[in-house]
Amino acid sequence: MSKSLKPLIRFRKFELDQRRRELRALEDLAAEIDASIVALDQEVANERRLAANDLLLARFWPTYAEWAKGRREELVQNRLQIGEQILKAEDAVTEAYRELKKFEVAEANRLAREKAEMERKAQIRLDEIAQVAHLRKDA
Repeated sequence: MSKSLKPLIRFRKFELDQRRRELRALEDLAAEIDASIVALDQEVANERRLAANDLLLARFWPTYAEWAKGRREELVQNRLQIGEQILKAEDAVTEAYRELKKFEVAEANRLAREKAEMERKAQIRLDEIAQVAHLRKDA
């Protein structure tokens, strides 16, 4: 009987779960950045409306608009970087899944071979018993 692959399978499952957690964290971060971009866009639209109705606010609008534009660009750049990290994390999840499946299939094949060998040996024993019984019957 060959050695079980269960410890390796357990390790690969842990590794896959870890990769999935990392991917989920990146996806959550991307969602937060997306929400920040939407919130900033809404804030800019609101401030634009207020500045259109108030001369004092209108004086500060260009400074605010420039800051908001810079902040939005920063958020978009962060989102692009996170997007790249998400792609890498997805690849890592896929690779971890492949590794897990490789060991699971190998373990299933090992168990099938062991079962077939046990059945073969059992059949040999039954054949021997039947042969002995037949010989005793004839004697």
